[in-house]
Amino acid sequence: MKKKMKALFQSAGHYMLALLCAAVILLSALWTRTAPAPDASPAQMNQSQRLQDVTSSPAPLFFQRPAAGKIIRPFSTEPVFFDTYHLLRFHPSTDLETAPEEQITAAFDGRIRWEGNALYLENDAFSLRYKGILPGHVQTGQQVKKGAVLGTAAGFVPYEGENILCLTLYRDGEAVDIAAYFPE
Repeated sequence: MKKKMKALFQSAGHYMLALLCAAVILLSALWTRTAPAPDASPAQMNQSQRLQDVTSSPAPLFFQRPAAGKIIRPFSTEPVFFDTYHLLRFHPSTDLETAPEEQITAAFDGRIRWEGNALYLENDAFSLRYKGILPGHVQTGQQVKKGAVLGTAAGFVPYEGENILCLTLYRDGEAVDIAAYFPE
C-alpha cells in the first residue's frame, strides 16, 4: 500500500497539490465574501438586496417606467460613443426607446420644473431629468402623482438620436442608474 501511495504521489502529486490549492483559494474566497456597503448605489445591489434595504419602509422603492420602450443606451459612468455625431461623451443617463407621440409618464410622485427643454420631476429624495418630452402638458410648480401623463415624446434628443427619452436620475445630487429602480 505504501509503495502504491508513493508511486501515486510521484506521478500525480503536482496535480493533487494544485487541486488542494484551488480548493483552499475557493473556500477562502467564499468565507471572506462580504455584502455591499450600506451606502452602495442601487445599481451595485441586486434585486433582493434592494428589497432588504427597504424592508423597513412600507413598500419597496420602485418607479414606474416613463415610457414602454426598451433600454437602448444604459446608464454609464464611463465615456460612451454616440454614433449620431461621432462623439465620445459621458452618459450618466438611461435612454429608453419611444414611439412617435408616445405618452410619457411620471416615474414617481413629485413637483414639475422646466429648465430649457428638459423637464425635472423632483421630490425630497430624487430629481429626475427628462429629455425628449414636448412641453405644454404640465407646468412648473405643478404636483403630479406616479403614472400621471407629463407630455408626449418629442421624437428627437440632441446628440442622442431619434425616438429616445433620455432619463437622468439624481439622488443626493449624484447621478444614479434609474433602471435599478424599475421593477423587473
